[in-house]
Amino acid sequence: MAGGLKEVWDRIRSRAPLVPAAVAFSLGIFLAESVEVPLWPSLLSALFFSAWACLGWFGHAGRMIGCGLALLSWGYAWRAGADRVGPDGIALFAAKSPAPVRVQGVVVDGPWLMDGWTPLTGASPPRQGDQRAECVLLVRALWLTDRWQPVSGRVRVIRAGDADKLFPGRSVELLGLLEEIPAPQNPGEVDPRKLALRQGIQAELHLAGTPASGEESGDVKLLRGWSWRPECWFAAIRFWGAERLQRSVQPDVAELAAALVLGETRGVDRSDWLLFQRTGVIHVLAISGQHLVMVAWALYLLGRMAGFRTRQMVLLVACAVLLYALVTGGRPPALRAAITIMAMAAAWLTYRPAAMLNSLALSWLVVAWIMPADLASTGCLLSFFATGLLHWATRAWWVQPTEEEEAYQRAVDLSRPPWLRWILRATKSLAELWRVNLVVWLGLTPLVAARTHLVSLVAVLVGPPVAMLGGWALGCGFLLVLMGPDIPFLSPLLGELVTWSLRACRAMSQGAERLPGAWFHTAGPSVVWLVCFHAFLFAGLAGLFSGWRFRWMAGAAALLLVGAFFPGWDSLRPNPSAWRCAFLAVGHGSCVVVELSDPALGRRVVVVDAGAVSGEGIIRRVVEPYLRTRGIHRVDDLILTHADLDHFAGALELLDRFAVDRVWTGPGFSDKENDFTRVLLEGLEKRRRTPAQLHQGMALPHGDSTIRVLHPPADLPWVPLEKSNEASLALRIESPSGSALLPGDLEGRGTLRFLAGNPTPVNLLLAPHHGSRKALGPGLLGALCPSLLVAQQGARDTPLPAGPFTAWSTRDTGAVEVECYASGGKATAFSTGKVFEWLPE
Repeated sequence: MAGGLKEVWDRIRSRAPLVPAAVAFSLGIFLAESVEVPLWPSLLSALFFSAWACLGWFGHAGRMIGCGLALLSWGYAWRAGADRVGPDGIALFAAKSPAPVRVQGVVVDGPWLMDGWTPLTGASPPRQGDQRAECVLLVRALWLTDRWQPVSGRVRVIRAGDADKLFPGRSVELLGLLEEIPAPQNPGEVDPRKLALRQGIQAELHLAGTPASGEESGDVKLLRGWSWRPECWFAAIRFWGAERLQRSVQPDVAELAAALVLGETRGVDRSDWLLFQRTGVIHVLAISGQHLVMVAWALYLLGRMAGFRTRQMVLLVACAVLLYALVTGGRPPALRAAITIMAMAAAWLTYRPAAMLNSLALSWLVVAWIMPADLASTGCLLSFFATGLLHWATRAWWVQPTEEEEAYQRAVDLSRPPWLRWILRATKSLAELWRVNLVVWLGLTPLVAARTHLVSLVAVLVGPPVAMLGGWALGCGFLLVLMGPDIPFLSPLLGELVTWSLRACRAMSQGAERLPGAWFHTAGPSVVWLVCFHAFLFAGLAGLFSGWRFRWMAGAAALLLVGAFFPGWDSLRPNPSAWRCAFLAVGHGSCVVVELSDPALGRRVVVVDAGAVSGEGIIRRVVEPYLRTRGIHRVDDLILTHADLDHFAGALELLDRFAVDRVWTGPGFSDKENDFTRVLLEGLEKRRRTPAQLHQGMALPHGDSTIRVLHPPADLPWVPLEKSNEASLALRIESPSGSALLPGDLEGRGTLRFLAGNPTPVNLLLAPHHGSRKALGPGLLGALCPSLLVAQQGARDTPLPAGPFTAWSTRDTGAVEVECYASGGKATAFSTGKVFEWLPE
């Protein structure tokens, strides 16, 4: 093994010397993502180790160590300084509460027209007034009292309706509400501030969206002059190309075509995005190396057909690919492919051996230098891993036949009839295509599972045909953008080819998605296992293993890979507390995660409600990350308190992403007749889930804790639609050390019936109907005497009343996590860090 390691090191040092530099520099960047250190110590260490390497302390080995530590320190310093806001940054003028401002700047990206969303289905034809437009503005000046103050940075501009005047390159003056990008409000939630800073966006500017009049509107004023910044031209080309595609292809695939050809993924319907993600072919929509290689080959073949020489075309294709990568947004996967192609072309033009691994390391360093914040993103990592795996699977893994074997195979082929030779060659090519796809799938699936908690088994089957159809659509769409929609016969033909290719991709994915076991959600492998797996993978890519030993180890790794997706043990661990619950900050909606300790069965998880109407993807953005951070991979009970959308909008998505044993509703739930309730019930039936009914007198016991139903009775008269809150389930969590009441949206006659049962006081009360004064009356508060009142509220909900209790709103405190021990209880607010404790009764 030692000899093998030395041989691999010598090979890397001679053929791919940039690989160690890329590893050291990227380690520094990854270290800066997890460890916060002031910028100046990292700069001092970088200068010190650079001097060490230049002066050659401790001989040749010391020089190599100094180079590695210097690159690591420079990587840390470069990443740490990437997100720093300048002394005149617009972020310094943005506050948590929106404030009116007037700014001047240049539109550098967009606009994107975002359709309205419908809960449960993820997307639908927009309702009137649901559309909004977004763009990115490079701010130059901010009006302060009596003068313009020079500022820098970018803001995300959001405007109701359309924004035709906010075209890339235009200088504009905007009047709107400036606010800082909101911080995460729940454990495990992705920080939107970091995502925005990756694009240089420091704040958000909300415009009123008043109707336009001529060249101006109430919140938009056009200024003289256009910007000559390259990013403005690239954004304008994308916008112009997307309009060409929309005029040439059918409306049902227009957004898919724009995503495929130009990288404009913001307009893709959420249902289409989930479809391609679940079937493992999302790379068809995202501009990646596959797209750029296809474009490069198409341009090369067209140039050769036009009579250009090979050397001329290699140079032109390399430059054209780089330009195309920048036009599509310059994302890490596209930039990686462009730099790799340019490096390979430069090696070929200068008659030097082209080392794929060295070219890949060069592109990694370029991406790390230009976009250090994106280096650890899922798309960037998958792009580099996929390229290495493709090279490995097509050239490095399998043993090439000898000349004698090739001569014997040719003789055998000549003895066969032509039709049989054609069939055998086609079969062999298809088998090779699926073999390479399998190798890439095995190598990428662990990272995909760790980042998205999704494993697509059907991707092994459907990946190659969808990729071929997508490549055909890409080629035709690329020609369509270049030529335009107005060429007789040719433009309509290309438009139909793009349309039917994308429709075939969608239809094939829809059929694959419905196959049994096509995809499933998983907890994903642990970080330790992921690091070990990729260390093994890199060793194979570097050539450390060979022959049957490597194949045997690859088989063992595949078995370990399968075992890594079923951890499941975390869900069996008991809670150290009697019970635990989290009131998640979902805006105007409700979702409470209750964990109960059962000595016989381990930890039991109950989710009470799963809904919100203040934003799309509440399960994906908030609930799932929280459950994953708690090590929860299975839900024992999903209880929907009543038939209001803000309490069940994410129920179907929760069922898709987690194993849920039982679904419960209250009396009269199915009697509320509206589109949303119908979609939910049909979705439950489609998933073979028949909800059971909870009513007064029932209980769900779990060890020393019990969830008891206090309201409504089974025979409660049902008044449809407007009175559904009166039948809301009221759940009491009971244990010797503390109790809590979760009343849903209980109000009106329902509250009177509940109080008629003489409820006993509780330590914790979830404010009914999000703290509405109509529901949270003095009678209820006087009967329950809570120590802590928690309300799950949105921005427009009414403030909580004062009283002899502590009142918290998730709008202000973020998620509230409550733990009940034998010695009492403790509640912690996620955003503010406040702590409230009580003693057992």
